[in-house]
Amino acid sequence: AKEAGITGDGKILLTMDNRKEIAGFASETEITKALYRLINPEPRVIYFLTGHGEASIDGGTPGMSLARQNLENKNYTVKSLNLLSTAKIPEDALTVVIAGPKKQVSQVEVNQLKAYADAGGSLIVMEDPVIATDFGVSPDPLAAYLTNEWGITLNDDIIIDLSSQQALVAYSESYSPHPITQNLSQNYIVIMPQARSISITEGVENVTPSGLLLTSANSRGEVNFVNAEGSQVTLDPEDLPGPLVMAAAGENLATNGRVVVFGNSILATDEG
Repeated sequence: AKEAGITGDGKILLTMDNRKEIAGFASETEITKALYRLINPEPRVIYFLTGHGEASIDGGTPGMSLARQNLENKNYTVKSLNLLSTAKIPEDALTVVIAGPKKQVSQVEVNQLKAYADAGGSLIVMEDPVIATDFGVSPDPLAAYLTNEWGITLNDDIIIDLSSQQALVAYSESYSPHPITQNLSQNYIVIMPQARSISITEGVENVTPSGLLLTSANSRGEVNFVNAEGSQVTLDPEDLPGPLVMAAAGENLATNGRVVVFGNSILATDEG
């Protein structure tokens, strides 16, 4: 025990090759955390973008303190990133998360995110329906970037799911084959309150976009927000018919850059 550097009772030593980690006490959570540190010793930093009303990793309303805790339990380091003040994405960034901005991410910031992804970086984008933001009718540079560079379009709608007891709460009914969804089955349902749908467009050079989660056919993308409470159950000509894509992923085979896009941020917040 002394040779292993253990200085207190109840600690557990885990070793692999020439590395070691010590679990502070005998609990499943503590041992799992030590295992993750042992298997993934390299720094893994995830940055959450701030400055646009995003959900905070420090808690609050909306907050993502539980998401932060779960990531840290898996040996990720989680930090905030304000590109408006730093004007640079840190070199140690494994992933940059944009979670529920209430104001548009500026074109200058989008250019930085694009350069990061073009260099092999990964982005996670969670954008709520426009009606739930302060975007108004102003352009959304981040959404335009996803459409033009990844073939992933965040539709200006809100999902009405008539299979749900609450029409504004969308349920996933099926999953597309993808490494992200390979461990999901019919026993798992992803719930997205107040979500927007996503359209996939093929043809962007070197990019393979994929829908991940789909609603049932008994849903629609409502573009007339006056009827968004679900009182109008008929499919209007301008509405998008189900099944609808709730989340999508894209990979650039030339740069190794990746994006994952959700039409909702509530599912990842403490309140969700």
